[in-house]
Amino acid sequence: MGLLLIGLQLQHAEWNQTDGALQDSFSSQPCPLPPVSVTTRARGVKDAPVSAGLGMYSCPVYMTGPLGTTKLHSKNILMHLPLPTKLSPDTCVQRRVHVCSPTLT
Repeated sequence: MGLLLIGLQLQHAEWNQTDGALQDSFSSQPCPLPPVSVTTRARGVKDAPVSAGLGMYSCPVYMTGPLGTTKLHSKNILMHLPLPTKLSPDTCVQRRVHVCSPTLT
């Protein structure tokens, strides 16, 4: 049991469908993420192994405001998604890679 999240938009990186991982982006436009299944787990349970050569980035998810605005502040983070990445997780942090919910109307 869990949630299926659709309509999430990735900012400051691109989602590589083939590799199922974050990668560098040369566009300032958001990149849609495929549907994301979210479930809860007990503390201390290990994550599934990551594909060889890929790091894991704990990507913050923010709620987009009524006019498409998002305030990137830690108090506005809804959750973190563990996303495989071709980029260094430190690079993702420096670029402020994040995910936004669909725009509310």
